[in-house]
Amino acid sequence: MLPSATSTLTFATLSSLPPHLAAIARKGYSFTAAPHHLIVYTDGSSLNNGKAGAKAGLGVYYGYGGEAADSSISERVPGSLQTNNRGELLVSFVGFLRSSADLGSRSFELWKIAHILTYRSRSEQTRNIPSKP
Repeated sequence: MLPSATSTLTFATLSSLPPHLAAIARKGYSFTAAPHHLIVYTDGSSLNNGKAGAKAGLGVYYGYGGEAADSSISERVPGSLQTNNRGELLVSFVGFLRSSADLGSRSFELWKIAHILTYRSRSEQTRNIPSKP
């Protein structure tokens, strides 16, 4: 089961991880408590969003030290269309494709999509826009 967009992550302790995941965690990566999924933080943003001259970027953070810190990414969103939405969507794919440890990637992607859909639903309710069936 995947966490909801508003759930709080529970981190695994090193001693609770199976040996192959504990070895990865020693490199600075973090995992959720059982079931053990790799934790990857992502963000996309834009300065002057929706205006001429906007500049969008994305960031992927894998962990606090060692290999995980060296794998973290911060870069400009490519292309002429520079919006926070492009940054948010693109960062999901960048985080997935560049993951240094191929663990929990499917859960990460699905959680990000669930988060976006939850945000969309809240936004529609706020603006009184009917949700599509």
